[in-house]
Amino acid sequence: MNVRNIRGTSNSNRGATWLRLWKAANGIAPSKSIKCAVSGCTAIAEVGAHVIKDYTGMRQFIVPMCREHNLAYGVDLRINSNITPMPVNP
Repeated sequence: MNVRNIRGTSNSNRGATWLRLWKAANGIAPSKSIKCAVSGCTAIAEVGAHVIKDYTGMRQFIVPMCREHNLAYGVDLRINSNITPMPVNP
């Protein structure tokens, strides 16, 4: 699946980190390190990135990413097939 980062979402975390919320939604302990969702990246995920997927509108999802990939705007990022994007409620 391809995703694109959304700009201007860093202040919308509603009191908890998006990465922690993504881990909880996927049954992963908050203290467990996971890798960036981007295919081929071996860096540890540091953030829950707001993305849109496969150009299916502007519905937002969260996926774990390293800071470098989280700052990649205007490019398609292929995410690993074992990653489940978490929908963001408006």
